[in-house]
Amino acid sequence: MEGNDRRHSLRGTWETEPCQATCPSVTAPSAQSGDVTRPGARQGPGLAISIGLLLAVCGLVFFTSLGKPRLWDRDEPRNAGCAAEMMARGDWVVPIFNDQLRHQKPVLLYWIIMLAYSVLGESEFSARVGSALLSTGTVLLTFALGSMLYSRMVGLWSAVILCTTIMFGVAARAATPDATLIFLMTLGLTLFVVSNRRAFGGDGEGVIEFPRSWFRALGFFIALALAVLAKGLAGFMLPMAVIGLFLLLERLPRESCKRTQSGLVSRVLSWQLVRIWHPLHFGKTLVSMRPFLGVLVVLAVAGPWYAWVGFRTDGEFLRKFFLEEHFGRATQSFENHSGGIWYYPVAIMVGFFPWSILALPVGLELERDRRDGFDRSMTFLLCWVGVIVGLFSLMATKLPSYVTPSYPALALLVGLSVDRFARGGTKARPLWFRLAFLALLVVALPLAAGLIVAARQYLQGHWELVWLAMPLAVGGVIGWWVAGRDQRQAALLLGLTTVAFTTMLWGWGTVVVDSARGPDLVWERIRRLPAGTPVATYRCLESSWVVYGEHPIFELSPESAHEGEVVARARAWMPWPRVSPESFTQRFPDAAIVTTDEHLDELRQRLPSDYIIETSSDYFLRKKRLVLLRRAGHEHRFAEQKHSDHRDR
Repeated sequence: MEGNDRRHSLRGTWETEPCQATCPSVTAPSAQSGDVTRPGARQGPGLAISIGLLLAVCGLVFFTSLGKPRLWDRDEPRNAGCAAEMMARGDWVVPIFNDQLRHQKPVLLYWIIMLAYSVLGESEFSARVGSALLSTGTVLLTFALGSMLYSRMVGLWSAVILCTTIMFGVAARAATPDATLIFLMTLGLTLFVVSNRRAFGGDGEGVIEFPRSWFRALGFFIALALAVLAKGLAGFMLPMAVIGLFLLLERLPRESCKRTQSGLVSRVLSWQLVRIWHPLHFGKTLVSMRPFLGVLVVLAVAGPWYAWVGFRTDGEFLRKFFLEEHFGRATQSFENHSGGIWYYPVAIMVGFFPWSILALPVGLELERDRRDGFDRSMTFLLCWVGVIVGLFSLMATKLPSYVTPSYPALALLVGLSVDRFARGGTKARPLWFRLAFLALLVVALPLAAGLIVAARQYLQGHWELVWLAMPLAVGGVIGWWVAGRDQRQAALLLGLTTVAFTTMLWGWGTVVVDSARGPDLVWERIRRLPAGTPVATYRCLESSWVVYGEHPIFELSPESAHEGEVVARARAWMPWPRVSPESFTQRFPDAAIVTTDEHLDELRQRLPSDYIIETSSDYFLRKKRLVLLRRAGHEHRFAEQKHSDHRDR
């Protein structure tokens, strides 16, 4: 009987209504955490002023000198060059770079760059402006989220924080799909919050649920479908997983909530975890998220392009993209990009700098919030960060950029703490925030030393880069003094310091570093080669060479020549086979070949004796030189061949 009663009690538990304000550990804001984030809290500047301020900060950080540095290897040239080649071929379907299929990324980024090329012409600015604009959109969405979840001042702080972090700045100023993915994922999660705005705001009453309105649900899934066109299945799975985990916590039955009042972390670490993942609870939550509608929208929006590119490439793009780029990267380390469980915490500390100096006080505040009971907004943000960082930590291939979609949520968590500190309502001791200013000085000193070493060894003596450490050093010293007297002024000083540092870093530092490349004499000479002249590299290849050389580049194999080597391919989009220098020069007598000085003697032994050094230049950031080899008298022979062809016609 006792066992039957226990089973009946458990079954009854799952038939109760979803918990609402009865579970303060998850849903209702506590008195301690609500005082600075609910109605009556200081709202800060007006809406128009706030948006104008954010646009000005984004303009400084994202757009200053955006088009001056050349494309940085390796992803930027691949993406910008792919868009240029697709545009030249009049093909908006099959991604082609270096005259062969580029299967690593879907098409949305290329469409964005091609549109910019059509309006502004081909340039570095055109290749990057889409990322900068979309990142500005993400900053505004973060402001909107902070305003809805907490207050306008929290939203303003959070948006400035996001804008001035290192890794988000990289995404905003690079011709890569990261900015597009972050924007679309943030847009989808913002639409979810908008549909539950009343339940998130006020006193936290009401039921959190997936958008019931077909219009809102459709908008949410369209954003995710476009994210699938930006970077694959992650664009759909990650936001759904974030909302799914949050709803699993929010929809816990009322009886379970009454028995657990100690906060989210203690619940997860306790036997109540079983209740969260109970099959009936999980199934009802999953069904409430309309997954079938989501799949249909993704198929309708993204499916046509995937189907068409698969048809055009005989399924090769789909096989390589889904099997290699998705399953392959999840199960094995690509290009030695691996790391342990510590990888992403360290990557976030670096990528979220300068604001990562607040990691300790923000962590202490979160711990005190946990004791008081997380409100819905904080639970949502923690799910956002936890799902993205947790899932990518399980993957074999790891890159710092993978977790940048969690940066808006991290910025909101830090923005809440900064707002509390500025108003004198911090739960952590103000001393910890004051010590964070000293962390700026601690970072500034080794940064200056590192820049001196880099200038001497790799950057042709550009000692002026040491000035990049100055905003951090000055902000750290003055901030320590101000924080002991006026916390609001100290917070404003920290914001100004980060804006000054990131603006100098991107708007001036990158230009100085790019100037250290010097003139690319090798690629300037290759650009002047007659159209159709084969160009190859031996034991060296960078993506930017394809873009700035304006020629497709073959990559020669260091292996010895073997009988039957053929420089041909079955389909126009297939990769070129890697053949030996002997076979290549036999097939293309007038080819240009680039190598480094350390492999020059090895290559010359494998080339015909009439190959000579035509020009050379420095290999950027390497203690090597690039060498261009051509056959002696090649220009004369080319002129004779051209005259003969004209006479035959």
